[in-house]
Amino acid sequence: MSGAPQGRAGRLLCARRGALLIGAPFLVLYLSTLTADHNYGGVVSAMMAERAVGSGTLSVELFNPAHVPCTGAAAGPAAAANGACFIRPALSHEANPGFRVAQLAARRTAPADAILVASFPDPRLKVYLPCFALRRAVVPEFFFGTQISEEESLRRLEGMLAAACREGAALFALSPLVEDGPEAVGAFPAGRVRAHIRTLEPEPVASGDGLTVCRLRRCPG
Repeated sequence: MSGAPQGRAGRLLCARRGALLIGAPFLVLYLSTLTADHNYGGVVSAMMAERAVGSGTLSVELFNPAHVPCTGAAAGPAAAANGACFIRPALSHEANPGFRVAQLAARRTAPADAILVASFPDPRLKVYLPCFALRRAVVPEFFFGTQISEEESLRRLEGMLAAACREGAALFALSPLVEDGPEAVGAFPAGRVRAHIRTLEPEPVASGDGLTVCRLRRCPG
């Protein structure tokens, strides 16, 4: 009779040790994001790491090699496990329409081009475009905050697009920022931004999985 409780206690101890061994690399990774450079890749990785730690689940985008926190020995085993269990299946064309859209955009654009992409309907696209399609993703939501007016946010977005044009980049936009849709997504004035993008004369160049890649025939200014 005494052996059963001891057996259960032993299994519980082993489970706790296993959880500690699995959780330690994620804790190190999460802490590394707190001191990472605050560039685009670092910010995205920090958000993905925080979500993974908070929810207890892995994220497809978390261990992309382009991201700042993917350094150190602690990230190695976790990255391998995530790649085998999550990233590799997500790269399947059948399982991941967002990846197919990113590849479609890559085929119709050049590496120096800029693509306007929203966090809706698929928030992963703003990560897939720079990380998997190797294209510059411009996310209009990032220009809008509580500390500045919508007019100033639009001017900053327009200035960034104008600078890209001066550098020789062609401008593209995915259809959620061109076609009819919600006027607001949270605090983001999607309708107003969409109306502004339409003044740049978007022209469809490719479609797939319910989304369209549009080339902007005009530059701002």
